Amino acid sequence: WWTYPKGEPKKPEHENLEYQRQSQYDFESNPEYAQVVEKAHRALIDEWFTNVPKDAFILDAGCGDGLSVRLMRQYGFRNAVGVDLIGSKDVTQGDLHSLPLPDSSIDVVYSVHSLEHAYDPIKVLSEFKRVLKPNGKLFLALPYPDYVDGEHRAKAHCGSLALGLLI
Repeated sequence: WWTYPKGEPKKPEHENLEYQRQSQYDFESNPEYAQVVEKAHRALIDEWFTNVPKDAFILDAGCGDGLSVRLMRQYGFRNAVGVDLIGSKDVTQGDLHSLPLPDSSIDVVYSVHSLEHAYDPIKVLSEFKRVLKPNGKLFLALPYPDYVDGEHRAKAHCGSLALGLLI
């Protein structure tokens, strides 16, 4: 289990849909950045999904506009779904703190640069565990370090866990 570095988590004021809409990357206005993100997702899928069956049920948790879900489907993972605070054609609207999925329904949870946006990362990890089937896999990527000279690098990164506090 993880422990919190400073008391219990509290939902920050900016954790709302309007803030998320404003802070979500606009790939259409920045195609170069979109290419970098797509290349990164392709590299992760190539490396992490080598032994994942094409019929596996995959959740991309915190997938933004669904780019990675679309890529997984291009790779032949036909049961890839995405959940994000802002829904779209390829994404189910939902909160990672309370996933809109049944228990033990997912083979793989893929979450890239999303957990750091959760106000209660332990709750989100518990939700990942709840929806994963027995022997399911969690593929998780986080930015590190998130603090430089004691300052938060990104205001949208509201969750924090001290490293090495697994109990």
